[in-house]
Amino acid sequence: IPVSYAQWREERVNLTPFVTPNSSFQLVFRNSSNKVNNLFLDNIRVVPQWLPATLKSEGWLIAPTLVNEQLVIRHLFPPTDLQEVTLFNAAGQQIVRKKIRGQASTNLQLATGHLSAGTYQVKLTYTNRVLVKKLLIHRSK
Repeated sequence: IPVSYAQWREERVNLTPFVTPNSSFQLVFRNSSNKVNNLFLDNIRVVPQWLPATLKSEGWLIAPTLVNEQLVIRHLFPPTDLQEVTLFNAAGQQIVRKKIRGQASTNLQLATGHLSAGTYQVKLTYTNRVLVKKLLIHRSK
């Protein structure tokens, strides 16, 4: 049995890709070792995550629209058809281009701390569609 805090560790697991929305599910923990019980589980919490209405209805969300240091692009499910994310300034110049090629998580982060204050557009290019969202980068004084 672990006797000090240092012998314990905390793990977080996102079950979203494995659980169908609004369904019941069961978690099973299996320890496989050399006939020795050396696994101790304690304080197991399964918590739902609140999702904004736009994310649920549209399947994607860019937040915040008033950005300071970091932009977050959220998808309800991992976007297997997302090809790239491109950021354009107000003059239409490409500022940032991030190739994804269908290997994205539900939360993509894009650093914006190096950009000047102003109006920008984020373009999400999928295999069969293109989505564009306007955003404002703000610099506090």
